[in-house]
Amino acid sequence: MGHIFSPRQRTIYAKKICRLLDDKMAQNVHLLKMPQMESLCDYVIIATATSGPHLDALERYLRRELKGLGLVLGKPVEGRSSGSWRIVDAGFAVIHMMDEASRKRYNLEHIWSETEIVPFLQRKKSSKRRAKKAAGSY
Repeated sequence: MGHIFSPRQRTIYAKKICRLLDDKMAQNVHLLKMPQMESLCDYVIIATATSGPHLDALERYLRRELKGLGLVLGKPVEGRSSGSWRIVDAGFAVIHMMDEASRKRYNLEHIWSETEIVPFLQRKKSSKRRAKKAAGSY
């Protein structure tokens, strides 16, 4: 049985999950606050992986870090057979990690367009990375 967290604690953990993904170079990380009474979770987190190996690494890292924080993860992790999309259920938050093509195809932000996007502190991007992004190459 998982922990019962206060709304404030759930927000803190959701932002922490976003920072963990951001630290491992996940792209375009969004934290969506789901409407009360309409959802099975408080937050949906969406992030883009740059490749199949990056997606695998994000999932492994996230699972390890969440367990280290004492969070109980739902079973099983969805999408392991897919090289394009993984879903991790942390109870109060469902984390969607996918490649860019899947992110565009399924457009989850559009599905949940009425939800609040919650800001979180992102890492500072290096000037080299900003230059690559400005040049349009990744």
